[in-house]
Amino acid sequence: MLNENDKDVKIFGREQDDRSDDDLLFIEEMNRQRESGNLERAKQLGRELVQLFIEPNSDERLSLSGKDTDEQLLYHIKELKTFSALSTLQNLQNRFLWETAVNAFYERLIKKYPEFYERVSAGTAFSFYRIDLKGKGDVAGRIGKSFAMLCGDENSEELSSIGEQVYKESRKKLNNLIEDMEFV
Repeated sequence: MLNENDKDVKIFGREQDDRSDDDLLFIEEMNRQRESGNLERAKQLGRELVQLFIEPNSDERLSLSGKDTDEQLLYHIKELKTFSALSTLQNLQNRFLWETAVNAFYERLIKKYPEFYERVSAGTAFSFYRIDLKGKGDVAGRIGKSFAMLCGDENSEELSSIGEQVYKESRKKLNNLIEDMEFV
């Protein structure tokens, strides 16, 4: 016979067991990634992205087909390269590798380029680019148009083309770099 006060008593034992199993699987996977060297490769990848996409080099000028660039345009290019890198990292095998690479990227970026990090973090460009990723069809074309808008001339076919080119080239470089890292 049940006591009236016992009607609202719930047993939570199985849910806790499921959570324990999930925790064990999580730890096992993390250990597997660590032992295989994948976590270290992901850290290296994140650090290399700062060098490849953010550090000053002549790459931006080459990709602009001779267009005379100013600092503001170069900032927008680096901002788009940063977004492209971070969104492409999601192609890594699993969450551990993605999070490790992103964390290493941000650690290096904050350490070497704190002003750039602050400006990108405070800006709205990533929001526009994320919306562009969610649409169907020509993602690079939409990103190019957002790039032109963020540069201050949303009707500029030239800026739109530059944005599209930067996005495509950045993704291609990163996908090649991911392949070269030989994750196991």
